[in-house]
Amino acid sequence: MAPFVSPSKQAVIHALKTHRHDSDDLPITLGKYQPQFVIRIHHQQYELVRLVLDEARAAEDRKRRTAEGYYMPEMSWAFLVPDVAVIQEADVNVFIKKLELWPGWEQLK
Repeated sequence: MAPFVSPSKQAVIHALKTHRHDSDDLPITLGKYQPQFVIRIHHQQYELVRLVLDEARAAEDRKRRTAEGYYMPEMSWAFLVPDVAVIQEADVNVFIKKLELWPGWEQLK
C-alpha cells in the first residue's frame, strides 16, 4: 500500500471555504504517515475528531490475515474509529477559524 498523504492545511481550509458540504462529501482524513484525525459532519456539527484503533477488531483481522500469509500494517487503518472531538462547531465559518488556529497542524508536517 502507498503511504498515507494528508491534505495540507491550505487545501483543507480551501475545501471548507469553497464547497457546500454535507455528510456525503466529508470526511477529510488528516495524519502523518497514517490517518490520525478526521474532519466530519456529525449531528449537524462540523468536527475535527481524533482517530483511535479498535484494538480487538484489528488484532482479530491481523491474526486472520497472518494465517492466510498476507498482512501489512496499513490494513489496520480499516479499524480506526472516531474518538474525541478536538474541535466541534455548528457554524462552518467558526469551525474554520478554530481549525486555522489548531496547533495540531505542526505535527502533521
